[in-house]
Amino acid sequence: MFARRLPLAGLFLVLLLLTAACADSAGSADDETSAADDPGSSVSSPPDAGSPDAGAGICSPEVTEGCDDVPVDPDAEDCPPEGCTAWQETAIVDTEGTPRARGFESVESDGDTLVVRWWSGVEPCTALAEVKVEETDTAVTVTLFEASVHPDDANVACIEIAQAKQHTITLDAPLGDREVIDGGAGQ
Repeated sequence: MFARRLPLAGLFLVLLLLTAACADSAGSADDETSAADDPGSSVSSPPDAGSPDAGAGICSPEVTEGCDDVPVDPDAEDCPPEGCTAWQETAIVDTEGTPRARGFESVESDGDTLVVRWWSGVEPCTALAEVKVEETDTAVTVTLFEASVHPDDANVACIEIAQAKQHTITLDAPLGDREVIDGGAGQ
């Protein structure tokens, strides 16, 4: 009976060692090398705060919402702090996919400037393709259109994660008491 269990125990030991070896070769978050260090990798890092490409930054107080009681430190590892939303300024980009109208979450105005905010997917899978603005004496209708940058590219993985995006629009005249209408509502 002992002779029958010995091969099973050996097989179990081999499987255990293979599992441990695979786990070690997969790497960990503490590894000193990363995909960002690999020149062939498609991972990109945000620009350094001092670089000319840095822009406003994802954790700048002017684009962070819901942080009234929490100080926003752009250099902190956990920026934005829990409970805050950091809206990323989103530019219109050239897309190849079919644009679809979509609704927006909120809009803020300051004179002739509107900041439209919405939740969306990540680029290049979901990109801002066009913004239509129709102004009348009584209302401003804003319609956002999104599409894929390269809809037929099999090498692009589209992860399902929401991003807080915003786009700034300059109107022909100050908003005043005109109503802002979401032209993509219900889409």
